[in-house]
This record gives sequence, structure tokens and C-alpha cells, in this order.
Amino acid sequence: MPAEYSIDTADRLVHSLAWGTLTDKDLLAHQLRLIADKEFRSDLNQIFDFREVSSSTVTFEGVKIFADRNPFGTGARRVFVVADGATTLHELLRRLEALLSGKGTQVRVQLNDIEAASRWIYTQPSVAPRVQ
Repeated sequence: MPAEYSIDTADRLVHSLAWGTLTDKDLLAHQLRLIADKEFRSDLNQIFDFREVSSSTVTFEGVKIFADRNPFGTGARRVFVVADGATTLHELLRRLEALLSGKGTQVRVQLNDIEAASRWIYTQPSVAPRVQ
């Protein structure tokens, strides 16, 4: 299985890792396992590390389904870290960023730098999201 996660409730963080060949089925199965996990809460943040993905057959349709069933709540911060040379995956993650941002989730795509991703997760946004 080319994706796994761990939940650190004390740090309010889901750390996900994908590797090898990533497919729509893998990405969506990862999301369903996370949703079903009794430790998962919608107010957690997420770092999803895609740097070990060697190839991807993820489609825009798969990304759209992933965004439509987003289990993270408004105000959650999610960062997707992708290797510099993974152009197609980077483009799909940028589309995912746009889809999720339109739903109130704070999202960033970061190239290579897991430390920068972590710093962004733990910095306070300059403007707090409005509660409606």
C-alpha cells in the first residue's frame, strides 16, 4: 500500500506519507481509512508528504472526489509536500489546493521542504477565518 498516516493528537497533526506509484484508488483509500480512524478529528492539521512518489496515475477526477469528501474542517491547515521534479503530481496538487481553498480549508503546496511545511502548519494565519 503506497500511503500511510499517523495521528498526533497532542500536536493536532495528521502526518501522511505516500510512496511508489500513486493511483486514485490509493489516494481515496488513504482518505477513507483516515476518516474511519477513531483518533481523527476534523480540527486537526495535515502534512501530506508526496516526496517519495516515483510515479502517479492520479487523475483530476480522483483529485475532485478527494476534495469533495474533505474530512478536515474550516480553519484546518493542510500542506502537500511534493518533489521538485514531479511536475504532473505538482500540477494536480495545485488543482487540489484551489478546490480545497474554495471550501474554507487553508492549503499550501510546498516543493521538497518538509521543515517549511511544518513551520507553515504551526504559524497562525494573519486573518482568522470567519465563522458563518
